Amino acid sequence: MPAIALSSSYSEEFDGLPGVNGTWIDDSTIPGWYSTRASFIASSGTSTTGSLYSFGAAPTERALGSIGSNATGTIYYGVRFVNDTTQTIDALDINYFGEQWRNGGNTTAHKLDFAYQVGATSLTAGTWINFDALDYTGPVATATGAALDGNANRLEVSSSLSGLSLAPGRELWLRWEDVNDTGSDHGLAIDSLTVATAGGVTPAGVTVTQTGGGTEVNEQGETTDTYTIALNTSPTGTVTIEIAPDAEVEISTDGINFFSTARTVALDSTTTSATITVRAIDDAEVEGAHTGTITHSIVSSADPAYSNSLTPIAPLSVNVLDNDVALVITPISQVQGSGAASPIVNSEVTIEGIVIGDFQGSSGLNGFYIQEEDADADTGVGSELTSEGLFVFAPTAIDVATGDKVRVKGRVSEFSNQTQLSNITNLSIQASNQLSLVTPRYWIYPYQYGRSRTI
Repeated sequence: MPAIALSSSYSEEFDGLPGVNGTWIDDSTIPGWYSTRASFIASSGTSTTGSLYSFGAAPTERALGSIGSNATGTIYYGVRFVNDTTQTIDALDINYFGEQWRNGGNTTAHKLDFAYQVGATSLTAGTWINFDALDYTGPVATATGAALDGNANRLEVSSSLSGLSLAPGRELWLRWEDVNDTGSDHGLAIDSLTVATAGGVTPAGVTVTQTGGGTEVNEQGETTDTYTIALNTSPTGTVTIEIAPDAEVEISTDGINFFSTARTVALDSTTTSATITVRAIDDAEVEGAHTGTITHSIVSSADPAYSNSLTPIAPLSVNVLDNDVALVITPISQVQGSGAASPIVNSEVTIEGIVIGDFQGSSGLNGFYIQEEDADADTGVGSELTSEGLFVFAPTAIDVATGDKVRVKGRVSEFSNQTQLSNITNLSIQASNQLSLVTPRYWIYPYQYGRSRTI
């Protein structure tokens, strides 16, 4: 027969025990109950024989008990439960009455020792956990042996059995142990047992916990942060969760290897959580502080309590700090200024313009002229005092051609009373054949041997 379900409260009065001696059959004499003895004696406390007992003064009012002896050794009896719910059971409220039906004539009090085991297969196999709060010690211990009325010599035993973490589908066995004590043993029994969940039911679910309460990474140095993804209950089978980063971050399940694509973690009853490491993707985009997102989904589950519909997992937001600086283009008119020399000599700037004259090489001027596009020209007050053209000094040949739109980074300098850009550190061609965007201006510039040219 199946184990006794914990989805509803359980009670057992033991009044179904026979009032005559009989054979004990596991899971049949009392459904869900087991014993290490193959037979029992029905008695009102008059018998002194070591055995499993059906104690009671009336045929329909019984209690399950025992008397230990050298012949029987230790006697065990207990009950088998199963968590038939979809949630983990953390605690049970257990209540019963211990009854003493015989004083064995021993001045030492004897007890029924209570223990439990999750996943037990018998009353003697596996590792049993003693729980003294549910032990029963008989109240009568005098030198004169005699039958007792167990209903008059009874004590209530009650406690909450906590810390079980009994997953759906898992079994729990409760056991009472009666050892062969020194001398004549007392006759002890249990009656009116109730077992109920103690409000300690943890619903299935997945919890995402950020280290330090938040997740933040920096593109600079590709710093990392971590978070934990954990099952709220111990599952009955493997639960596989997919973790998917967006284009802003990478993830790692081992803290070493990082991926920009989805990864999975497999959680089970022995490993119910995983630590995920997050790292920023260092791109060249100027974004400022921005947000990355990591989504989670259950892709397979051997536990019916876990699924995307029953236990959805919240996404994780990641604060990403940017290390890219916005490009600043300095207008050529600002480089030239309105005076005889540039107001920003020795400054490093980036300019854009159209190549209107290419004079590279030692036979030329070792450089080229660029001019601001007409659309970007300075037309404000005083603009007539400045210039929209600039010479780029490039003694090392740079592959540009007249009409190219170029972006150049270099240092502002003065040479022969002329402002120029030198010490070029970066040049890129943005487009070609762009002369139509400028109206060429004319300059007189120094050439060689005291001569000059006009363009």
